[in-house]
Amino acid sequence: MKKKEPQVLMSDQQLLKLQKTEEIPQEGGHFVTGFVVGALAGVLGYFVFGTKKGRRKLSEFQKEWEKYEPQMAEKVKEIKFDSILEQIQKVVKYLEMKGK
Repeated sequence: MKKKEPQVLMSDQQLLKLQKTEEIPQEGGHFVTGFVVGALAGVLGYFVFGTKKGRRKLSEFQKEWEKYEPQMAEKVKEIKFDSILEQIQKVVKYLEMKGK
């Protein structure tokens, strides 16, 4: 009896073309970006929580935030999550194709 070959949804060339169009996320290459963002967050955290001037600025920011918080809450309620759902579906589809 002849064995059936596994069904391939996409050829490697088609998958590569799809990746190049940025329809699905690219893997790797984000170490430096993550490192820089983490370093900046660390510096900001040190300034805000480790210095007197930073704590004063944080206190000023909190006072200003209290003025705008109700408006921001309304804006958050207006956000449409349709595009986020579409992006999640694309990622799931990609992962399913990659796993097969």
